[in-house]
Amino acid sequence: MAYTESTRNKRAQARQARQAVRRQRLDDARADLRSLKAFLTANCRLLEVDVWLDDKLADLHATAESRRATHRQDAATALADMTARGMSVEEIARMAGMTTETVHNYLTRSA
Repeated sequence: MAYTESTRNKRAQARQARQAVRRQRLDDARADLRSLKAFLTANCRLLEVDVWLDDKLADLHATAESRRATHRQDAATALADMTARGMSVEEIARMAGMTTETVHNYLTRSA
């Protein structure tokens, strides 16, 4: 009878050990799934930041180009006023420290 009881106890202990290992594996798998979910969520947010940045940069580039166009037009108008008052393109270029070609480019924008 002692042999049977001893065998029964050993088998019960082995069963409990297997169940403990299974429980630990399930707990580990659940933890891995939680970590995977956290990773995928963070990665998605990271990609959203890239999209947001691209949109902001596109808006900034558009605003900068608009401002450049306004300033170019203002510069061209100022040069056109100078030529209207009788200054030559060469005189304007010498005074402004630029080439006559650059002055011509500005003047064609003002036309």
